[in-house]
Amino acid sequence: MFYLYLVFLIARSIAYPRDIPLHIISTFDLDSKGTEVGPMKDETPKAKAVTGKKDNFVTLGLRTGHMQGQSGYLAAFFQIFADEDISIDITGTSDAEIGASFSDPAANLSRLIGKLETLGEVTIHNSSALVALVGNRLGRTRSLGDFFNVLHRHNIPVQQISKSPNDCSLWTEVPNDNYNEAVTSVYRELNL
Repeated sequence: MFYLYLVFLIARSIAYPRDIPLHIISTFDLDSKGTEVGPMKDETPKAKAVTGKKDNFVTLGLRTGHMQGQSGYLAAFFQIFADEDISIDITGTSDAEIGASFSDPAANLSRLIGKLETLGEVTIHNSSALVALVGNRLGRTRSLGDFFNVLHRHNIPVQQISKSPNDCSLWTEVPNDNYNEAVTSVYRELNL
């Protein structure tokens, strides 16, 4: 049997056959059983783990009144990131704003902002972290509400949210300074 041990898992960072389980454990607690990811043995809707990335992410917002009903607007936004060779970690949209988070230390922010300003008003802030709740069919559980209630009780601001289409993960952005408290509080209070 094949086992792979990681501190955290980012979905796009590894490809593996679906019939081989992937075991995720913390390097801080090597004796723990960790979390097994693989063929779904238990399809019960529930949260299973909390994870994240603390890399001083940049969060960028593009506000415009020209996006609603226009085809190609998102393509233009993403093309600017492609031209700058910047990989986006989280994105979110509404009818008037696009948000993106990324952690590329080589990114030329002033050039990126200049290009994006041709599409609308740009807001930007640095020093963010990503926190994720991972599980089965999260949308059918109380876990999503409980996740945000924990962050609220600890006065941890949520800056951007992205839920996976397969209902297995919810990512949110928090200030970098609140990362450790966010992950440990969610872990303890949701009994993960």
